[in-house]
Amino acid sequence: MKRNLLIALLLVLAMALFGFGCSPAAESEIESSPESESESAEPVVLSADQVAEAMENALAATPCTMLEMVTDLSMTLDDTVTTAMKSTTQTTVSQDPVSVYVTARTDTSIMDQITSSQSENYVIAEDGKMVSYLNSDGVWLKVPLEQDPEDYLDSNASAAVNHANLTLDNTVTQWNGQEVICLKTQFTGDSVKKALSGQLDQFFENIAASGESTDGIAAMDYSKLSCDATLYLDPVSYLPLGEELQIVGLTETMAPLYTGAEFTIDVTDCRSLITYLSYEPQPAVTLPEGTVEKVDAWTRLLAGEPDNGDGSFTIREGDFLVDILHPEGFELLEKGYDHLIFRRDDYRTITYTMYYLTGSDTAGTPFRASNDKAEKRWTTGGGKVSREEMTLNTDSLTFTCDILGTTWDSGREDANLYAWTLLGSDPLSTYYLHVEVTDGYNDGMGFSKNADITPDEFVSYLNAASSSTLKE
Repeated sequence: MKRNLLIALLLVLAMALFGFGCSPAAESEIESSPESESESAEPVVLSADQVAEAMENALAATPCTMLEMVTDLSMTLDDTVTTAMKSTTQTTVSQDPVSVYVTARTDTSIMDQITSSQSENYVIAEDGKMVSYLNSDGVWLKVPLEQDPEDYLDSNASAAVNHANLTLDNTVTQWNGQEVICLKTQFTGDSVKKALSGQLDQFFENIAASGESTDGIAAMDYSKLSCDATLYLDPVSYLPLGEELQIVGLTETMAPLYTGAEFTIDVTDCRSLITYLSYEPQPAVTLPEGTVEKVDAWTRLLAGEPDNGDGSFTIREGDFLVDILHPEGFELLEKGYDHLIFRRDDYRTITYTMYYLTGSDTAGTPFRASNDKAEKRWTTGGGKVSREEMTLNTDSLTFTCDILGTTWDSGREDANLYAWTLLGSDPLSTYYLHVEVTDGYNDGMGFSKNADITPDEFVSYLNAASSSTLKE
C-alpha cells in the first residue's frame, strides 16, 4: 500500500477515535439527573458511574451539541522522515431531526513541505436510515451508515464513555478558569470501529477502487488501539466543557498493511483537545445544491469511468482532474481513468494523459525524450527533420510544446506534436497533463497520408482540455 494512503488511514483512524466526543444519546433514554447541590439540603456525593450517567442524561436532554476538536498526530517514516498532521474540526450534532455537520482543516508537514486540505461531512436521515455525505477537497462520496437515527445517536454516545473503568480525579477542580468535575475513562479501537464502521469501510473501498492492494486490511487488530480520555464537566449541569484524549497503538494496529513494504511508519504521538462550544439549537443540516450530482460523478470516476455521458470526459491523477471535450470528427479509441485516445479515419491520433513525476524528474523530461527518439529514428531513416519548442496559451491552460516534423525523400510528411502543462503538486509528486498529436501515416502496404495538421487545429485540441469544475 502506498505511503500516502497509509498516512490518510492514520488520520481516518484518529478521527474515528476522536470524532464524536460526547454525543447525545437518543431521547428515549433520558432519565432524571441527580440533584445538584443547590437543589438539595445536603451535598450530594456521586460515584464516577453516577457522574457519567448524569452527563449522558444531560447530553440526551440537549437539542444540540457543538464542539471544536484539535488533533495532533506525529509519526516517523522510514525511521528518518518526520511527519506531522494537525486537524481542526467543528462538529454540530442535533437531535431533532438527527443530523451531524462537521468541517475540518488538516495541515500535513512532510519533508518540510506543508499541504492543507479541507473537508466537511453531512450526516442526515434518508428513508429512515442515516447517510453520510463526505466532501474532501471537492471529492464527494456517499456512505450509507445502515443505522436508524436513534441507533446512530446511541452508537456514537456509547463510544464516548466506557463505564467499566471510570474514575473521578478529585485533585482537578479547575479547567480553563472554570470549576469542573474531572472524569477519566478509556475506550478501545474495537468499540470505535463498530460505531464508525461505515466511514472506515468506505475508506477501504476507495483504496481498492484506486487499484491499491487491500491485503492486510483484514489482519488489522483494532484491539491494539486504546484511548485515554479526561472529561471536564460543569458541576451543576453535568454537561461537558472540555475533553482531552490520547491514543496509543496505531503503529501496531497498522503493521499488517505494510508488511514486506520498503517503508515503515511509526506513530510517535496522537492526541486531541475538545472544547464544547454550545448546547443551543442550530439550523437544520441541509445538503448544498448539486451534492447528489457530484456524488454520482465521483462514484463513477473512482470506479475508473471517465465518460461523463454528455460529450465530455474527466480524467484524473492524484487529486487533479482535467475535463476533455470529445474532438469533432474523431472516434474514441481507448479510455482509462487517467487517459483518452481519439483517432480519425485518416489515422490522425490525439492522446490525453495525466502524469505524475517524482524524484529528480523535471517538467517535460519524458515528453521531450519521446521526440528525441522519433527525431533519431527519422533522421536515421533519411528524413529531413525540423523541431521547435514554444509556449501556447489556451482558454484555461498554458502548454509547453515540442513540435517535430519530417519530410521523407518521397515527399511524404509526418508530424509529432507534444504539449504538456503543470497542474499542481503535493509533497511527493508533481502532476501534468500531456497531449500528443500524431499526423501522417504509412502502413507499408500502399496506404499513406501526409501530415496536414494546421496550427489552429493543434490549438483546438489543446483547447479541448480544461481544469475540471467538479471540485469547485
